[in-house]
Formats: sequence, C-alpha cells, structure tokens
Amino acid sequence: MKLLNLTLIIITTLTLLSFGTFAQNPVKVSLTMGSAIPLAEFKSSDNSKLDAGFSNKGFILNIDADYYLHNRLCLSGRFHFGMSDIADKPAFDWMKSNLGNNFFEDSIKTNYGFWQWSAPLLGAKFNYPLIINKLYIETGLFSGFAITQIPILYIELNDIDTARKIFSQNITKSVYSMPFMADLSLRLILNDRIQLKIQSSYFQTATNHQHTSYFSNLNTPKINNEIKTVNLKVPIKTINLSAGLVYTL
Repeated sequence: MKLLNLTLIIITTLTLLSFGTFAQNPVKVSLTMGSAIPLAEFKSSDNSKLDAGFSNKGFILNIDADYYLHNRLCLSGRFHFGMSDIADKPAFDWMKSNLGNNFFEDSIKTNYGFWQWSAPLLGAKFNYPLIINKLYIETGLFSGFAITQIPILYIELNDIDTARKIFSQNITKSVYSMPFMADLSLRLILNDRIQLKIQSSYFQTATNHQHTSYFSNLNTPKINNEIKTVNLKVPIKTINLSAGLVYTL
C-alpha cells in the first residue's frame, strides 16, 4: 500500500509541474505483446505453502494511449492483460498433500485451469533522448484496478468401496485488487507516424481465495461433508518483456 501511495504522489506531482510547460505534442497510441515471467511466490512450486502460484511463463498485452503535457512527460492510460498456465505436477502434489489421508490413486480426474488478469491503469511516462529525434528511453509508473481469474485447481476422486466422490477445488472464481506497474522502454522513431517500442516492465497485484475439499454420494452432487477449507493468498508478480509499435495520431 505504501508503494501504491508513493506511485500516486509521484504521478500527481509530475502532472502539476508540467502544466507550466505544455507542448504541442500529439497523442500517441501503442500496442505491445510479449512474455510474462513469474517471480517469487507466483512461480513457487512449494506444496507446503499457502501462497504458491505454480505459474509457468505466460503472455502479456499492453494497449496505451498517451497525452503529452510536455516534450518529456505524458499522462498515460493503459489496458494491461496477462495470463499464464499452471505447472501441473506441483499443483497436483499440492492438492494431494491438501487432501492428506483422504487421497487415493484410483479413478482421478483433474483440471488445473490458468491464471488470467486484466487491469485498466492510469499513470505517467517520462522520456529522454539518447539520439534526438531518433531514439528515446522512457520510464513509466501505473496503478489502477485489476480483475484476476483464479485457476480452478480441481481434482475428483471416485471411491467405489464407500460409494462416494471426493472433490477438491478453488471455489473463488475471481478477485479484485489495486495493482502496481513500472516500465522501462526504448522507442525507435521509424517515420513521422510509426515508432518501434521494446519494453520491460514489472507488474504486481494481490489475490485472496478459498480452496475447499468435500465429499458426496456417487449418485448425487449434494455435498455431504466438508473435509477442509484453506484460505490462499498468492501475490501475482511478473517481469514482462514485450515489443510493439507506437502510432502518432
């Protein structure tokens, strides 16, 4: 929370300072796509923890609209989208460990799902020329609102001897949070309208969801008894590497 508050203060301060030096720069829009590399708990495969994300490398997309207040400073609106698959083996081991003595090897069905997040963001960017009118380095800070789809992490066991089914799954479908994002980019001017952008960024947001295990009779989906419910807090943290084009309106 302190980091998010600092981000908002920096963006507000830069905006106010820029009003006295408004430039006639046009609006720019950009699209970049690339890879999301999970960090820390988000990539963890430790099945003894309640904050492991079991995340593989994923995909990210950024759509930006920049309004220049000054030659070096712009306000930016961004739509950020990301997704990543679940590492099957550590996720299965975690569900198996979570069921404890209720787990058995016969007749198993699984569905792991995937992480997916989308975030409308507001922020500011500052650029500096490495080669004037040709090559620029650019930094950005963003915050906003994130919607995260939780992977299902579903396992179903058919216990023929006792005529019952055992289920274990994430029951929370999606969560909402306030994210933070920081960029470092290079922009190469190709012509008056088009620029090439190569971007690295850091993204983080929080999740809080429940995983429940229960059993029911084989002939009915009604829950007869809850075995266990655990609260999971998995922080989504990624380093993103992407490339795309900037178009001057």
